[in-house]
Amino acid sequence: MTPSLDLINRSVDRQRRGRFMTLIASVQQMSAALASLGGGWYLGEGTAGLQRFGVLGIVVAASMAVSSVLSLALRLVEG
Repeated sequence: MTPSLDLINRSVDRQRRGRFMTLIASVQQMSAALASLGGGWYLGEGTAGLQRFGVLGIVVAASMAVSSVLSLALRLVEG
C-alpha cells in the first residue's frame, strides 16, 4: 500500500492531490467490494467446509505478485 501511495502522490500536483486521492480511495473501495463479491461467488460450501479455497488463495497471491511487478515497472519508467 505504501509504495502505491508514494507513486500516486508523485503523479499529481499539490493543488489537485486531494481530489485525486478521494477518487483513488473510491476506486480502491469499489475494487475491494468487487473482489469480495467475486471470491464469495467462487467459493463453495461442502461437507468439509469451504471448497476451492486453495485456488482462490493462489489467485490472490498471483494478483499481488503482478501488482508488485507493475509497481516496480512504473517506478523504473518514472526515473
